[in-house]
Amino acid sequence: MSEVTSATTAPEKVPVGKIAAPAGPAELPFTPAKMVRWLAPGQLAVTAVRAVLSAAFGEYADRRETLAALHQHDADEAGPDTADGRIFTYDAHVETDGDFWLDFVADLGDGFDPTYTVAWLLGRPELPAPTFGEEAVRADGAIDGERTRRGHVLVMGGDQVYPTASRDEYANRLAGPYEAALPWVTDADPPHLFAIPGNHDWYDGLTSFIRQFCQRRWIGAWRTRQSRSYWALRLPHRWWVFGVDVQLQSDIDRPQIEYFCQVARELREGDRVILCTPEPAWAHTRSDVDAFDNLAYFEKTVIAPTGAQLALTLTGDLHHYARYSTGGESGTARHKITAGGGGAYLLGTQLLPETLDLETPADTKESWQRGPLYPDLKASTGIKWGAIFSFWHNPSFAIFLGAMYALFAWFLQSASKTSAYIQTSFIEEVHQDGVRWMDVAASFWNVAKYSPAVIAFSLLFVTGMIAFTTPDVERSKLLLRYEKLRTAVKVGVGGVHGFAHLGLAVGLTWLLSQPLANVNSLGNALLFIVGMVGLGGILGSLLLSLFLLPALNYNEAFSAQHLETYKNFVRLKIAKTGELHLWSYGVDGPGKWKFHPSAPAGTPYFDAVHEPKVRVIDRLTIDRPPSDGKQPEASVAA
Repeated sequence: MSEVTSATTAPEKVPVGKIAAPAGPAELPFTPAKMVRWLAPGQLAVTAVRAVLSAAFGEYADRRETLAALHQHDADEAGPDTADGRIFTYDAHVETDGDFWLDFVADLGDGFDPTYTVAWLLGRPELPAPTFGEEAVRADGAIDGERTRRGHVLVMGGDQVYPTASRDEYANRLAGPYEAALPWVTDADPPHLFAIPGNHDWYDGLTSFIRQFCQRRWIGAWRTRQSRSYWALRLPHRWWVFGVDVQLQSDIDRPQIEYFCQVARELREGDRVILCTPEPAWAHTRSDVDAFDNLAYFEKTVIAPTGAQLALTLTGDLHHYARYSTGGESGTARHKITAGGGGAYLLGTQLLPETLDLETPADTKESWQRGPLYPDLKASTGIKWGAIFSFWHNPSFAIFLGAMYALFAWFLQSASKTSAYIQTSFIEEVHQDGVRWMDVAASFWNVAKYSPAVIAFSLLFVTGMIAFTTPDVERSKLLLRYEKLRTAVKVGVGGVHGFAHLGLAVGLTWLLSQPLANVNSLGNALLFIVGMVGLGGILGSLLLSLFLLPALNYNEAFSAQHLETYKNFVRLKIAKTGELHLWSYGVDGPGKWKFHPSAPAGTPYFDAVHEPKVRVIDRLTIDRPPSDGKQPEASVAA
């Protein structure tokens, strides 16, 4: 049996011998998950701990080096053209019309509806390829005109699961939805799946990633083949795909460089290379001049000496679609595409510059022009304003913030009651005729200066908000140029934000105590706490939202909304003539799905209650490699 499947050309064709579908939702091998609530207090704590531990693990115990050592014997014994060696070869596997198809998706494994929607689209035997702006999927399922086909190979380009990597998260947020979209079959050549890890895949030191992708397992009908976190594919007509793992510190380890240098011995002058990397380093060069160094070094060290050309770079990490190109709009242009829309929360596109100057293998600078964006700048700007409703999107965070206000009020009142220097409580002191906010502040200070707990809590508000504040440096040339100015903005704005929360907590303590002056009674005390938690949570969340709307905390303004819209993926075709054709699909809105209790074996487990809104958002063609290059003799992966 061939190791690479041919795409089915007739959507209605149903092969025999398929595995039976679950009889009911309770028999599903996974639990459909909701979108990650990034501001949930427990989630914030877990993510922070995992990030710290993974950084330490990556620094002192790099799992990539272990994998390289374990599989070195395989590479030496098996030779360069087998699946157990250095290269996975697909150059002999094409459609009857000579075409080869490949799909790319990144930043998936989040909420069920968007993740399953993208998986369902990737799993369909064919998709229409309409002109820009027209919907690609019709309610009646009909396909008219030009069509694209399911990939022989699916590449997952990083961050396959959110919020952190674990066996359960991979099962519930990735493997389960993809199995439900394209169930496993017993009588057909499976499409293959290759993945590279992103930072969220590294949060457990790559343990779960290795178990999921590096042990020849199945994810639905897609079969994994790799044995390391990086790999190389030889495709038809002198096209190649390299998948690199840059770990958490944007580092390419020495064994990985040696691996690709060995692979590069098979490259010939004029070959075309598609590079898959887990982050768009080029997009960060304005704020970090060294961000592109590793990818530039990889191209200069591995690809350029062979005379091959890096024609296309695909990545995710930023949860939108964006293309940068150099060389104009001709077929000889080269492109760098960010397609991080596999299911995770939407991230806007406003911070992407119109042009980038990137280093070339010849140590010169080359200008790259920004192309299509999804969502576009206007839509992205409007979407960001939705952050003002963060209390609605994140009720647990609002409750947590209100609880912190209530706890602070308790410390304040307790300190004023027990202090030997103060004869009246804070609440009683500010309830004087003609009270003013200055009186409230003075009374607060009279209490706080004798209470280490109140002082510590006040400092926590201020220093916490300073640490939280991240200026959007890409918006200002001055911030980009002067690090001290960035620090001043962070401390200044963060400090104001922290004092604003402190003032809100003090003000609410005074305001709510007026109708409940006798807080010593249990009933009044409970009403006071409920008021602080409820009203404080809403007002505190609104205050936090106001600091997300200016040029601050861009990522948090979108992650707080955990939006399911504007998902995307990329489909590639290597035609029999050697040209590369690319379609980028955008999902304006995910489908809504319900379990199909009587689904035929081998068909998707869920039916669409509402069809997803899908359209083509980008389209390009890259010229074939020159015909004078010598292609090594094809060999089939074992």
